[in-house]
Amino acid sequence: MTMRSNQTRSRSCSPVSKAAQKHEREKQGSAEKGQQDAGRQPRGWIARSEYWTWNFFTANMGTGAVGILIGGCPFKFKGQRELGTIFFFIDLVLFVVNVCGILSRAVFHPQAFKASLFNHEDGIYLPCVNLAFATLFVCVIDYGVPYCGFWLTRAMYVVWFIYVPGLVVGMLLQWTVRGRLRSIATITPADLLPVFPLMLAGTLGSALAPTLPAQQAGYVIILSYITQGMGFMMSLLKLSVWMGRLMTNPNPSQGSLPGLLMAVGPSGFTAFAFLGLGSAAGRAFPAAGILSGEQGAAVFKYVSVWFALILWGMSVWLLFTPLLLFVTSIALDRKIEWSMGWWSFTFPLTGFFMASARLGQMLPSKTFLVIHMIGLFFVFCAWLINSAMTVHHCLTYKLLVPKPPKEKPYVIWEGDEEAKMYTKPSAAGFQPRERAREGGDARQGRHGAGERRPLNVHSPHPRSPITYSSHDCSDQATRTKPSDYQNEEDRVGAHNFPWIRSLVGGVAFLQKHWDGPIVLKGIQNVPEAKKAVEIGVQGIIVSNLGGRQVDGSVASLDMLLDIADAVGGRLDILSDSGFRNGSDIAKALALGADWAHVLRSAALLGELDLTLQLSGIPFVSKKDLNRDVVRRTDH
Repeated sequence: MTMRSNQTRSRSCSPVSKAAQKHEREKQGSAEKGQQDAGRQPRGWIARSEYWTWNFFTANMGTGAVGILIGGCPFKFKGQRELGTIFFFIDLVLFVVNVCGILSRAVFHPQAFKASLFNHEDGIYLPCVNLAFATLFVCVIDYGVPYCGFWLTRAMYVVWFIYVPGLVVGMLLQWTVRGRLRSIATITPADLLPVFPLMLAGTLGSALAPTLPAQQAGYVIILSYITQGMGFMMSLLKLSVWMGRLMTNPNPSQGSLPGLLMAVGPSGFTAFAFLGLGSAAGRAFPAAGILSGEQGAAVFKYVSVWFALILWGMSVWLLFTPLLLFVTSIALDRKIEWSMGWWSFTFPLTGFFMASARLGQMLPSKTFLVIHMIGLFFVFCAWLINSAMTVHHCLTYKLLVPKPPKEKPYVIWEGDEEAKMYTKPSAAGFQPRERAREGGDARQGRHGAGERRPLNVHSPHPRSPITYSSHDCSDQATRTKPSDYQNEEDRVGAHNFPWIRSLVGGVAFLQKHWDGPIVLKGIQNVPEAKKAVEIGVQGIIVSNLGGRQVDGSVASLDMLLDIADAVGGRLDILSDSGFRNGSDIAKALALGADWAHVLRSAALLGELDLTLQLSGIPFVSKKDLNRDVVRRTDH
């Protein structure tokens, strides 16, 4: 429920302090120096193999993707097979190198290897080994079988039957080593990877079936439909969770956006596989006696084309949505951040573009054929960029080295000597409180969806207060226990700490580690409000913390009038006084508050609208809702 107004304020609420700017420059300088100082990084194959992670197999997948797209190109050109064979051998060499790197990690760094199986950020890429092998499998069919004869076809037939049951390991893996509690905000399309090998068993079957004798091909086709459908349906279930994450959380950072292209894989590869299986059924079903031969094969072919068109349309949406977000992010940030996630521009799109080629041949349609050629060019360019950047990062000690500490912008201050950091408030169990604001949105306020919110959240964790309070005299606030005091006098004296002095040091600490707005809670008099302006915070909350802390404390609404006169317009003034109806919100805004904290937002904002209408106040603005419309009465 939002509250709209014709009046807006142009004053910004989130200036970056000079201390924060200085800290950011120092941090960037230290990072650049650490990256350039290779002498302190691990040297040699054995030392660097400790950081050889499973996601290096994505380079295999991307290289194999180019080879597959070249082999499936409908417009034949001179040197096509030779070029595809080159990529096949590059893929093979990369696979051997990656396997050696992983084996070195297992032998020389067994603890790191074991941890990679249980660490989600690393272990989620374990199925990339299967996917890299799948690209080699298809390339052998495309570039090896035509030259080596039937013995290679028979060998690949045996390998395929070994590959399919082996996927049970991958199916069990996602239920056994993923035991850590995760927030929905961490769900990405990368969680599809454990299902990809199962799904691609059908894709491999669609490549193998045309090379087999007709009767054997019929059984491969049926089993391929089963495994492809099983993997695709499991992918849909996981994609639904990812869609829920997109609907309830802000967009990921620019560095994570390329990884969203993994979502194109399930629909694209399933369309590619079904088209290949439907085409092969015309020869295989009559020989195997499946579904009355030719009639059953025709039904399979037509249904496969129909379903492939639906999946192709789904792939278009899943392809262009992340691309649009990625381009928009680059335009807004005016910088490009490369990561290994950029390999998602290659392999996940292969099924979609190969399905386009087969649709173009089966419909027929030149449009689909052209889309395949555009995709081939796009994936090839992405492969060139990713290959160059991967080699560059390895040589400059940005890969195969210990990961730098993660950015931790949200700081929780617990005294002058200790700080705990979290990557986001929700990671520590914090939830933002809703506000009814003058001239703005009750949920978003003046901050856009991608901007940082004020560092002021309601903490359910009593040992981690994130707001400052001038009247919080609880044991948790002073970080002491009753047993720490020798007598009652010591206990009383311990709570009378110089709050203003610790506030200055605390805010300076926050400004050093946080470049967003800072809001102080518990302001109850004019000197405190002026001090808040002096030290450079962006907002204060006029509150006596529910009257729980000091017996007989003055009401917050009584102090709001004087505080608004003293510092109004110089920072945001929020009022947090247990509002129970809409008329109370109207009174707080009229007395000078810019925001009012509410809990039952929908009901209270409805009451606020009704109060304003009955009072003849057209808008929530300083012009219409001010002290002229309220009167103090003493009872």
